[in-house]
Amino acid sequence: MKLKSKLQICCLWILAIGCTASASAQQVILSYDSTNPNGANGAPSPDLPAAEVADGISALNLARGPGLTPNEGITINSSGWTTSSTLDLNSDDYLSWGWEAAGQSFDLSSLRLQYDRSPNGAERITIAISVDGASFQSIFTDNFVDPSDDEATIDLSVFTNVSAAEFRLFGYDAVTGTGAFDLEEFQTDPSRSVEIRGFAVAVPEPASGTVVLLVGVSTRIIHDAWASTWRKLVSLGFCSRFVVLAGHQRREIDEFAKLASASGESLQRADLTPVVVNNSGSTWLRRRRSTC
Repeated sequence: MKLKSKLQICCLWILAIGCTASASAQQVILSYDSTNPNGANGAPSPDLPAAEVADGISALNLARGPGLTPNEGITINSSGWTTSSTLDLNSDDYLSWGWEAAGQSFDLSSLRLQYDRSPNGAERITIAISVDGASFQSIFTDNFVDPSDDEATIDLSVFTNVSAAEFRLFGYDAVTGTGAFDLEEFQTDPSRSVEIRGFAVAVPEPASGTVVLLVGVSTRIIHDAWASTWRKLVSLGFCSRFVVLAGHQRREIDEFAKLASASGESLQRADLTPVVVNNSGSTWLRRRRSTC
């Protein structure tokens, strides 16, 4: 028997069988304008907030690592880069940006940025990424930074279903420790120096006319008939502290109880507690379970 009403529910986890999801278009996930708000002749640029932020993430500032010294300049400009010619992903000489999780995941596509250095600045850079709190891994190296501007577009398509990401640009092999490195604009209207693009991962939506099964620990199935729902539960060896069922008609409750009994599960109407949970008149039934 099929549940014909649409349930308006709030829960921790939902998994749908036969669900539908629409593909998203590529979008800017995060971008930064590196312009110094204090002006070219003012104080060095502070850390900078993101200029564009996609829904469902919490942006990090464009910031210097603790090993760098802020410099004056028209954009975010820094000195103190190591003179070592060897990359060290544990170094404090970096610029960082990215986002923390806030509900939306993305399939990444590209990172674009523009940069340059003073004649004595860091001649080499490596960009690394940490995805969802994992260790940093290198994704790009420029072995000779042009003092008159370099632009790079980096393929990020191997990173999918990303909830949070932090990028670090490590500068090294500086001629002297007082040499500078800065992020420049690859476009001026609006001004942008760093841009990450990708695709929002679509969240599946249950198809209409489904029976919704919710559980206290994890959701294992949503199906359109009591019989197949119960058989699937048995085949999965399902076990949870609570099983929560949804039904409208008393005969559907009786039918489910019969199916449970036929599968070797003792289930009586007295085990089920009707609870009206929304204005649609839908009834949820809770039954405590301790074994599969």
